[in-house]
Amino acid sequence: MDATDNSHFNHALTLLEERRFTEAVTAFSEVVALSPEFGGAYGNRGLAYLNLGLEDEALRDFETVLQLDPCDAMGHAMLAEVARFRETPEDALRHVVDALELDEEEPQAHFIRGWLFARAGQYGEAAEDLARFLELAGDNPEVADLREACEDLAADKPVDETGYPLDTQEKIGLFLGKRGWAFDMAANPDFEECGQPCLYAHCIRNCPPLSPETPDGCPAFGYACPGGREQVHWCRDNPRLFD
Repeated sequence: MDATDNSHFNHALTLLEERRFTEAVTAFSEVVALSPEFGGAYGNRGLAYLNLGLEDEALRDFETVLQLDPCDAMGHAMLAEVARFRETPEDALRHVVDALELDEEEPQAHFIRGWLFARAGQYGEAAEDLARFLELAGDNPEVADLREACEDLAADKPVDETGYPLDTQEKIGLFLGKRGWAFDMAANPDFEECGQPCLYAHCIRNCPPLSPETPDGCPAFGYACPGGREQVHWCRDNPRLFD
């Protein structure tokens, strides 16, 4: 998704940076018409679509990027972004792995993996990935705030040095909620009694039975569940525990 000297493309990038997403879609579409083999036009138009909430259109553009160049790490990272919007974390994780295998320094892949770790309650790992994102992508106050919250949760710090209670869970909830990815951060109240370490909201609320399409794993995460295969089998044996 490298920029070119094309004036049309540079104008479209400016519109995207100014968050004029509808105009950016039109401008990138003009670039696509002029240069149908230029992956950068599709990738950035996909970003504009995603910011407009047009996930299907974004997905098609990101898939086109990878058709043109299967080794485009950012293309895989943006497929992970679509999966995250759609609340399919297993797909998001798969695309993140693909992106990082191609480029260990793909910043968006580190951010998404950090977000997935935070969602899973693995705050130490989340903080590491979010810190790496900040190193690669530069200053981002909101991501920095999320990283700080994860570090506090990982260190189990209930108060700061002055004795003021920390609101790390609230900060994480606000950060994700603003992006439409809010989830219940409350731990399962039956955590110890049930032996259920999963902190994903859909598991806490529903613990849904497996769908026909996923006969061997969690309906959302397959064997990518943080609890591993043993946890998946335990959930299969207790499909409606939390009803």
